[in-house]
Amino acid sequence: MSNKTIFIADDDDSLVRVLTVRCRNLGLDVVSAFDGVAARKKIQETLPGLVILDVNMPLGGAFEVCKMMAMTKRLEHIPVIILTGDSEPKHMDESRRFGAFYMPKSPYLWSSLKPMLGRWFHIAKAAS
Repeated sequence: MSNKTIFIADDDDSLVRVLTVRCRNLGLDVVSAFDGVAARKKIQETLPGLVILDVNMPLGGAFEVCKMMAMTKRLEHIPVIILTGDSEPKHMDESRRFGAFYMPKSPYLWSSLKPMLGRWFHIAKAAS
């Protein structure tokens, strides 16, 4: 994978800041948004290598963004990770329907996310 840009959309500013710093420490470029409208616009502009979306955001959550991506030929191939603090089975089912990875928000989020990013972007220091 040559595109080392990751897109993060979440209405939790502190989570976005923490993930941004950690992703940049891995050598990734980070673009972020805090609502669904900005997320849809910025994803189309940047064509990131990976997208991380919060289920519930103002102006459209993760699944609205996933629907737009699925309907857009140049975006449909971009992998998506869905984050949520809400463990409702419907969110897992909806994530699967869009082919997205489902990841619950927890104190262990980075320890799960870092190796996934390492494998996806071929970053040896993050793969374990």
